[in-house]
Amino acid sequence: PAAPTAAAATSTTQIATTAFVGDAVSTAASASRDYADAKGLLVIESFVSTGTINSTTQLAVIAPPNDGSLTITLPTSPPTGTQLRLKRTNDTSGTIQITGRIDGEESRTMNTAYQSFYLVYNGTQWLLIN
Repeated sequence: PAAPTAAAATSTTQIATTAFVGDAVSTAASASRDYADAKGLLVIESFVSTGTINSTTQLAVIAPPNDGSLTITLPTSPPTGTQLRLKRTNDTSGTIQITGRIDGEESRTMNTAYQSFYLVYNGTQWLLIN
């Protein structure tokens, strides 16, 4: 059965559709990132499947699946000087493909247990610091 989707910020008692809940969660996540960024707090994002890193994220925690791989895409044009840390959180045999221009290459692979990258954006590409 189909149900009408309530307008954003509706607070009357009714059944919420998945569209309404999805929009509310997305709005809350965005507001949370903006708040953390404005307060100087560390903005963390975690991945267990393929995804794109938000431009305000400072630490991406990544756990590839056992014997599988996932692809993480870097922000394409964040502000110059943006710093980003990537941390692999397990020792499975899965690989993590990082896409985005890093030190002149189109991608890098994280395939070592608990590996980490520290990246800084210079206005045209990401520089690998460690």
